[in-house]
Amino acid sequence: NKIKLDKSTKYTISEVLEGSEAFILFELLKLKPVIYVTQDRETAEEIKNNLTIFEPKLNSFFIPAWDNMPYDSSSPSKDIQSKRINVINDLFNNKFDKTNLIIITTVNALLQKIPSKETYKSNIFEIKCKKNLNIESLKAFLSDTGYTRIPTVREKGEYSIRGGIIDIYPSNYKLPIRVDTFGDYVEKIKTFDPLTQISNKNLDKINIYPSSEIPLDVNSIKLFKKNYKNFFGLESNKNIFYQSLIEKKILRGCEQWLPLFYKDMTSIFDIISDYILVMDYLVRDNIDKRLNEININYDERLVDRNFDNLDDKVHAIPPEKLYINKKNLNEYICKTTLIEFNPFRFSENASNIISFNGYKSKDFISLRVKNNKEYFNEIKKYIFDTFQKKFNIFLFFTTEESITKILNILDNKYKVYRQDKINLNSSYKSRSIILIKKNIKTGFFIGNNLFLSDQSFFVTKKLNKNNNIIPKVDKFIKETSSFITNDYIVHIDHGIGIYRGLKTINVTNAAHDCLMIDYSGGDKLYLPVENIDMITRYSSEDSDISLDKLGSLNFHEKKNKLKKNLKSIADKLIKTAAIRKNLKAPKLNINYDIFQDFNERFYYELTNDQQKSMNEVIKDLSSGVPMDRLLCGDVGFGKTEIAIRSSFITVMDSRQVAIIVPTTLLARQHLITFKNRYNGYPIKIASLSRLNNYKKNNLIKTDIENGQIDIIIGTHALLTDKIKFRNLGLVIIDEEQHFGVKHKEKIKNKYPDIHILTMTATPIPRTLQMSLTGLRDLSLIATPPRERLPVRTYIFPFDSLTIRDAIIRETKRSGKVFFVSPRIKYLPDIEKFITEYLPEISYLVVHGKMTGNDLENRMQKFYDGKIDILISTNIIESGLDIPSANTIVVYKSEKFGLSQLYQLRGRVGRSTNRGYAYLTTSQFIDIKSRSHKRLEVMQTLDHLGASFNLASHDLDIRGGGNLLGEEQSGHIKEVGFELYQEMLNEAVTGVQSQSEEINEEYKWSPNINLGIPVLIPENYIEDLDVRISIYKRLGQIDSLDNINLLKNELIDRFGEIPIEVSNLFEVINLKLMCKILLIEKIEVGKKGLTIKFINNLFPNPDNLIKFINDNYKTIKLRPDHKLFLDQSFFISESIINDVRIILKTLLKLID
Repeated sequence: NKIKLDKSTKYTISEVLEGSEAFILFELLKLKPVIYVTQDRETAEEIKNNLTIFEPKLNSFFIPAWDNMPYDSSSPSKDIQSKRINVINDLFNNKFDKTNLIIITTVNALLQKIPSKETYKSNIFEIKCKKNLNIESLKAFLSDTGYTRIPTVREKGEYSIRGGIIDIYPSNYKLPIRVDTFGDYVEKIKTFDPLTQISNKNLDKINIYPSSEIPLDVNSIKLFKKNYKNFFGLESNKNIFYQSLIEKKILRGCEQWLPLFYKDMTSIFDIISDYILVMDYLVRDNIDKRLNEININYDERLVDRNFDNLDDKVHAIPPEKLYINKKNLNEYICKTTLIEFNPFRFSENASNIISFNGYKSKDFISLRVKNNKEYFNEIKKYIFDTFQKKFNIFLFFTTEESITKILNILDNKYKVYRQDKINLNSSYKSRSIILIKKNIKTGFFIGNNLFLSDQSFFVTKKLNKNNNIIPKVDKFIKETSSFITNDYIVHIDHGIGIYRGLKTINVTNAAHDCLMIDYSGGDKLYLPVENIDMITRYSSEDSDISLDKLGSLNFHEKKNKLKKNLKSIADKLIKTAAIRKNLKAPKLNINYDIFQDFNERFYYELTNDQQKSMNEVIKDLSSGVPMDRLLCGDVGFGKTEIAIRSSFITVMDSRQVAIIVPTTLLARQHLITFKNRYNGYPIKIASLSRLNNYKKNNLIKTDIENGQIDIIIGTHALLTDKIKFRNLGLVIIDEEQHFGVKHKEKIKNKYPDIHILTMTATPIPRTLQMSLTGLRDLSLIATPPRERLPVRTYIFPFDSLTIRDAIIRETKRSGKVFFVSPRIKYLPDIEKFITEYLPEISYLVVHGKMTGNDLENRMQKFYDGKIDILISTNIIESGLDIPSANTIVVYKSEKFGLSQLYQLRGRVGRSTNRGYAYLTTSQFIDIKSRSHKRLEVMQTLDHLGASFNLASHDLDIRGGGNLLGEEQSGHIKEVGFELYQEMLNEAVTGVQSQSEEINEEYKWSPNINLGIPVLIPENYIEDLDVRISIYKRLGQIDSLDNINLLKNELIDRFGEIPIEVSNLFEVINLKLMCKILLIEKIEVGKKGLTIKFINNLFPNPDNLIKFINDNYKTIKLRPDHKLFLDQSFFISESIINDVRIILKTLLKLID
């Protein structure tokens, strides 16, 4: 029916079903433009997406709110600021047709003022390919609009200028942009990957939008100065936030001063003149709550007890300057037509009530416990009955797989149409299904139409977006984890020293970059950059580090001792693996039809990593050889589902499963999860726990022995000799890192011929992953499930009011909070903060020095929701899944390692609610420190689902996660974690190849001195960290193809390479040839060229002797076994070409 509305009148549309809002809004758009207000960002984005079902080219604009609290000391996220800038710019520049115009926003955004159209700094900078560019004007624009100049662009709001290469990450682009110029002329514009830094797609032009909502041009700053003094009347030159803005630097929290930069602020209501205002259900109530929250936060900032010094705070401006008040809001509402959605039915006689006249479709998911045949028959009957009533069926789907499945269930009986949008006026043949590739949450009827989602029937198969990101992430991490000045390093020959930075020295009158390394007694080593592969990071948390002395044999003795130890370990590892592979284990038979039916009932699709891990487990279980697989992945990444499916296969083959966990709390959690997943199957699951009474535990033990219990869950008490199984097939050890070596050995000794699956949430160092390949079967789940929202991470100095607000926000949504300290000694500080700022909130403290029972009882109270905050050290139970705990505050986060911070953050955000992590630091932390870099890198990778890889790399860097037992820690301290792992890898490879001599290749690196400049000049790559990372990557190159790839990357990123860099690449190429020829050193002098072979060896000595004899006039083998070639061998103008020819000649001798 056509809707008729009067202006300045309030209407209610009743019986509005979840998912049907877009349908109603589209009908309203036929009358006038619409401003639609909903409760939160997620709902708003979903509605915006659903509106495209009706018109893909709809003029829909979503204005989000800042995602920090009012008067917060942290800033809104860059992502949110970018979205706001883009949409406000487009709206103010009239980049739309007023027909079909809808502005979607949230309660928080509606109340937040925006600059008026007249005063808004609508800056857009255009760059066109094959046109001139005024680079000074571009620099001024970027500076005035909040962009930050840095060496390497990775995030929105950053830019870099390196000669003729300009990198910018505009707020309005999904990828950063690279502009290649020649003088003032733009030759190319390309997008590039922020992780690999490699450019890809060509563009004809770009329009750059501002990066910050705060304008920093001269006039805006002048107005800010004036307004600031009028508002606060303070000595402004002392306030650090004021000073930073004058210098065009936006510090955290400054955004709340936005009104001080504009003459006039207005509201979203003023963007368009004639519109219908639509509010979602309960929006009016939430407006009142938000206004109250704004006023409370403002009042508390005024009496903030946290700051003694006013110069260190962002002074709060009155709420009416930044937010519209209740009076303003009512004035706007009175001027327009207001419609409120309501899910309930009203009396037919009620005035201004418009009934939606829709009703929900059948919920099939609740019937999913039935077997496939019964379930599919239910679907068939429902579709048939719907067609009997002459309804059209619009079926929304997300993947082709789900549609094929549904049509197969319906025996392909019905006529099917595909459309890209809904057209209710089309005439379809009877018994037709209209397919639309979009997503709606729930199904509903309206008129003679049924709107159904494939999610109404089963879990849709969604691909995990994060799976292709890992190789890029590895490259990014290598680049961001290069050496920092004053790092401890280990030289393969000289031992532990301190890296003091790059130094350019003259070698035979040619400039050469060297790494300067300090050793004991004031000795210094200058290591040529092309030999950077000779050093590794020391990688130890230990602060008590002794430097080695240059020329001393002490380090060689330590290495030789370790080499023998590692050979023994490698022997033991390989022997244990071989013995286990010779044993026989139950060869489990898998009924794939039943297994598939069981899998269909899982509400989420497996990620690629999960599927790969599951396939590996299935292969193990059906091999007839005892499985010994380690499944590694963070909490919430889906290890438990692998355990559930593995157990199902085992039980369906009439065998028992024992699941061993470290705590009774985790046992109880697993019991609930397993019972829910196995609902409808004749499988008996029990938990042996101290939470049961004595009688119940005895009955359970009897049932285990009689085979009455299929799956038993318990702590290590399951390992006692009193527990006897009738037919055990699989043992699963969860949270392996909490069990000692003795417990794990006992399990393997007690059940040598049983399948064992161990699961851990501790990331494994990457190099150890390689070492263990083939010894212990390893499955990695490194990507999070798709439905898991990224945890929103904030990093800032500890601010009492911001943290107080964060905790209140969590408790208001019935959530719980973790508050973590790096040391026990800081716990009283946190308690004092809670009692002073949050006296109404309940809390408990836990730490590692408590008794086991006390610790577990307190954790149990938190798990059961009896307390609001758990204050703890870094001992939070890693396997514990507490869906209601979605905020974590980390105190003095700079004192944690990356992998620790990663695992702490993983405690939250595992339900459908967004998780929040507040990584607070001490008031002033050095931005050049490794601690600060850790936090920055973590934030950069936050949205990529790649933090697990980051944590694994961090363990490589710092040393940790030692899977081979505590006894190795002493050896690691002797040589550093990185070198230890390299040597372990060599030992394992040596033993596997049955070679007595461990491969010596890693012990030497050819030294080439050609008397030519070899370096990356500072005017080519300005940033020292980037230069070091490029040197590191050069040191790891192992093929000519990789040399060319890196060379092309440098040209792409930094422009044409200068001669010094070209020489560097050539030297690396010569090094590769020298490795094959066993050449340790090449040196060019006035009389000719000297070549020294490693240990005086050549791969084919007979051919070398013949070659020397044939060329006896120009080549000599000196008494010191060095090969000398006189100047007559130099036939070209380039020494590099000559040496290359010589090496190629020698390579022919070894064929």
